Parts: sequence; structure tokens; C-alpha cells
Amino acid sequence: MVRWQSELRVSRWAQWLTLLWHGVASLALLLAPWPAHLRQVCVVLLLAVVAESGFSLWRIHRRCGGISLLAGDQLCWHNQRWDCVGRPWMGQQLILLRLRTASGKRENLWLMRDSLSTRHWRRLRLQLLNPPAGERATADRPVQ
Repeated sequence: MVRWQSELRVSRWAQWLTLLWHGVASLALLLAPWPAHLRQVCVVLLLAVVAESGFSLWRIHRRCGGISLLAGDQLCWHNQRWDCVGRPWMGQQLILLRLRTASGKRENLWLMRDSLSTRHWRRLRLQLLNPPAGERATADRPVQ
């Protein structure tokens, strides 16, 4: 049974935060007083930061697609069933879901508010805060 479903979009906030973080790291490398014999190390580190920035943006774009919250604290995402491990962490602008497949693969899925419509964001938060009665209990969330 599907309790909630939506289409994940690219989060502009996640992109901006990634670029800001990597920009600050790059600026710190450039402004640090490097001795003359270590300037090549600075260039290598700067290239690593730029590469990581591109990789982070690629990971953000990879999160797009359909997602469904199923009964029993399961998600269907990227055509795979995932179990929600523990309680989701929820802030005003983001949700962290710790996921695991039956084969043991783990993933931390960060959902930012701008990756969903306002209506879908609210419904997901309600579903995660108030699971239907009768669902299986987890160690840190007993059925009430």
C-alpha cells in the first residue's frame, strides 16, 4: 500500500550549499600562506576540491526521480525497496532518511524542502511524524 508518493526534483538549495562549501574551501587554499616548495601541493588540493565539487553536484542530480512511502516504513526509490532504519531526522528545511536494502546496501537520503512541492512536503512530514496505527514498531519508535 502506498502511503505517499512524489517526484523528487533537483534541490537548488543543495546545489548552492555545495558550491558555497567548496568555494570556501578553494578560497582558503588560495589564501593560505604556502611556502614556495609546497605550491604544487596547493594546486593538487585545489584540483581535488574542484573535482569533489563536480562529484557532489552529480550526486545531487542523481537523487531525482519517483519516490514512494510504503507501509511498514519502506520506501520505493530508484526502482528499489528500502527499509527506513531508525527514526527520520526532520528539520524545517530538510529530512534525513537512513535507508537499507534487503541485501544490506545503505544510503542516507537527504530531502530538502525545495525538492518537493509544498503539498507533498507537508504530507510526507505528516506521514513520517504520524505513522498509521498497526504498523510494525522499531526499536526507537514503538506503536502507540
